[in-house]
Amino acid sequence: DVPTAGKYALTARVVTVHEGRSLQLAANKAGGAVTMAIPYTCGQWRRTEPVEVTLAKGKNVLAFSRPTGNVAIKGFTLTPVK
Repeated sequence: DVPTAGKYALTARVVTVHEGRSLQLAANKAGGAVTMAIPYTCGQWRRTEPVEVTLAKGKNVLAFSRPTGNVAIKGFTLTPVK
C-alpha cells in the first residue's frame, strides 16, 4: 500500500556470494519489467542501488523473477521520488 500515486525508488537488502545476479520487477502486471542489479556482497548484507517504479495509490502488486543465480533477500524498501 502506498499513500499517493507516483514514482517510488525500490531497494532490496540482499546477500550473495556470486557476481552478475539480478531480479526482474513488474508492478501491477504492467509491461516493461525493470532490472534490479544485485551487487556481489562477499556474503555480507547490503542494499541494492534503487530502481524506479510507478505505483498507483493504495494497494499494488510487485512481481519478482530471478533470471540469474541464487540470492537471499531480507527485505524491500520503497521511498517516494521527489
